[in-house]
Amino acid sequence: MCIELDSRLRGNDTGKIMTISKYNNIHPQIAKDVFVAEGAQIIGDVEIASGSSVWFNTVIRGDVNYIRIGERVNVQDLSVIHVESGGHPTLIGDD
Repeated sequence: MCIELDSRLRGNDTGKIMTISKYNNIHPQIAKDVFVAEGAQIIGDVEIASGSSVWFNTVIRGDVNYIRIGERVNVQDLSVIHVESGGHPTLIGDD
């Protein structure tokens, strides 16, 4: 099990770098209109729905279970969203 860097992409308005990485060959799925700010890291089995935003230096790590983030969700600066091994996934609904 290892994290493999998929790509370094330019943040929507900042022109800075954020990281989207696959884990165990599972790529994050991010709607085209999601804003991802500078320094954010999105790793593994993560889905982020339309209209959502992920702000500066947030980590969303779907390595040992999955994470689903609904539509129009605002994940604020420095947030960490993770899961527990053998436990439940992390589910954040719309709005």
